[in-house]
Amino acid sequence: MNDTTDPLTVDHDAEDAALRDHRREAAKVTRIALLFAVPFVLMLIAVIVAFIWSSQRDASSAARLAATSASSATAPVPADNKDAEIARLRSQIAALQQGQSVSAIPVTPGTSAYTDPNALAQISARLDRVEANQRALARAAAAANAAAALQQAARNDGPFLAQLGVVERSIDDPALIALLRPHAEKGVPSEVSLAIEFPQYAAKAHIAAASAANKNGVLERIGQMLNISVRRTDGEDQGPDGLLHSAESRLNAGDLRGAVAFVNRLPAPAQPSLKPWLDKAQARLSVDDAIHRLTETTLARLSQGGEAAASAETGAVL
Repeated sequence: MNDTTDPLTVDHDAEDAALRDHRREAAKVTRIALLFAVPFVLMLIAVIVAFIWSSQRDASSAARLAATSASSATAPVPADNKDAEIARLRSQIAALQQGQSVSAIPVTPGTSAYTDPNALAQISARLDRVEANQRALARAAAAANAAAALQQAARNDGPFLAQLGVVERSIDDPALIALLRPHAEKGVPSEVSLAIEFPQYAAKAHIAAASAANKNGVLERIGQMLNISVRRTDGEDQGPDGLLHSAESRLNAGDLRGAVAFVNRLPAPAQPSLKPWLDKAQARLSVDDAIHRLTETTLARLSQGGEAAASAETGAVL
């Protein structure tokens, strides 16, 4: 026996299934809408409640303020205060009629002392002094920093023209850097370079001094050389080689000024050989001395500027 399916029954079942699916989708959409709508409604309720509470608070504050103003307005002024005010006004009128200065009238507690023109002028002058001292202090600090940078640059063999220009713009006395200008473009040899170059110049000076002293024969020359070799060890030889050795020792110890002093004591025949080196050494000493004076001057100005600024600020406090 074959199963037969009624087409009407099949259509009815399909419609029921579609209706159920539609109801499920509608229920799902409704739940989602409720999930989003509930927080919004709660937030709206909170805003409305806050607005109502704020309005009530403002109304109560306004009522209290009005009550306070009314009580203040209706409060009677003591008769004693009125009499005192009338007496004070009468005394001021009498003083004006007699030609007295307004400043002679007693200042009431509510009157500011800064209405006095003399006091205002004094305050303005003190503030001007404070500002001027601050500007001077800043300029002194800039000059001290520029001098330190110049000192660092001039220690080497290279030029220091740029650093000198900065210093020149920050100082008031051009004489402080007059000795530095001739050497700024090319620079001067450092103490290390002078110590390295000295032996070759000393050898030439030794030969020149020996040639001048050896006119009495070969034996005297040999005796002189032997005598020189012994005197070098005790450091007390006043001959050319002893002086050259002492100068080299001073250079190795970092005492350029002491080395130059020994070189200047050499006999005349040895001087021409060392003149190029001596000129460079003198230039180095001149630059170092000028920078030392410049640094001391700028530091002194900085110290004085700091003290003046502190004194002016203390005096400006009333």
